[in-house]
Amino acid sequence: QVRFLNVIASEADRMARIISDLLTLSELDENQVHYKVPEAIDVRNVIESIVERMGMTAKKREQTLIYHPLNEVPIIMGDRDGFERIIMNIVSNALKYTPSGGKIEVYTSKVYKDICIKVVDNGIGIPKEKLPNIFDRFYRVDKARSRDTGGTGLGLAIAKQTLETAFNGKIKIASELNKGTEVTITIPVQE
Repeated sequence: QVRFLNVIASEADRMARIISDLLTLSELDENQVHYKVPEAIDVRNVIESIVERMGMTAKKREQTLIYHPLNEVPIIMGDRDGFERIIMNIVSNALKYTPSGGKIEVYTSKVYKDICIKVVDNGIGIPKEKLPNIFDRFYRVDKARSRDTGGTGLGLAIAKQTLETAFNGKIKIASELNKGTEVTITIPVQE
């Protein structure tokens, strides 16, 4: 009975996550994101905080999670929660798809008029033929594994859409099977 109740509880949690993600996407589609007063976002500070929080998960999995601020990054204005969600999603994916003993590195820098954030891992990677679909809704490269790790297949779609609509930013993914993945986010610096 306990085992069945645990299965029911975890499936209910998964359904709640899917519903929450679908509502977020629906709002983004309709451009009905409840207007939030733009907040000052200290990119370095937010990423340091995320790396610190997710460092515990990495430690449990015997992974190394390191943040490298390469140079000073200006403060930007925007939806702080949305920004956090984007970075959390990317770092969380890197942790999920990097085996025990692996390494995840996060870099920030200002390059010309853009803020550049890179998340690099030496995980399982993504097959070349699957890369074009990586931002599609409900698309999961490894369906069996993402179900085990609680993925909804909506995280990257939300990250991309939030980045484009709220920050006028771009996201690119480069990956090699069994070698790792590199996610690059660029956000133009507002004048």
